[in-house]
This record gives sequence, C-alpha cells and structure tokens, in this order.
Amino acid sequence: MFVFRTQFSVTDQLQLFLEEATAKLDQLAQQWADATDGRLDLLQPERDAIAAAHAAADELRRQVVDPADPRTYQQWLEAL
Repeated sequence: MFVFRTQFSVTDQLQLFLEEATAKLDQLAQQWADATDGRLDLLQPERDAIAAAHAAADELRRQVVDPADPRTYQQWLEAL
C-alpha cells in the first residue's frame, strides 16, 4: 500500500494546486466582471488547461490502482 500512498500523494498535490489555480481564476473573473476589453475571454483557455490536468491526474490515479498495470515501484517513481 506504500506505493499507492506515494503516487496518491503526487496526484493529491496536483489536485490541490489545480484547485488553487481555479480559485485564482475565479477571483480574476470577479475582478474583471465589468471588463469590456475581452480579458474575460482569456480565462477560458486556462480553465480548459486546468480541466485537462484534472483529467490527466484522474487517469494517473486510475493507473496506480489498476492491478493489471505491470509497473514496479521504481518505475512509478521515475514516471512521477
């Protein structure tokens, strides 16, 4: 189970970072709510990137718990 905890720690840290980034984007959206210069449009690609990173972290977590995944502890350390 140690292997799983190590990999989950990495994905948990990533998830926390992404949540913080989302909160910052939300703050910007509130600050820019009345903007008419198109700056709000700049936030969507960032939100899309965060969503893609969330999906990648979820996939990584799925791979870690997949009993059919043949990677060793050392291989996981190198991958992460």
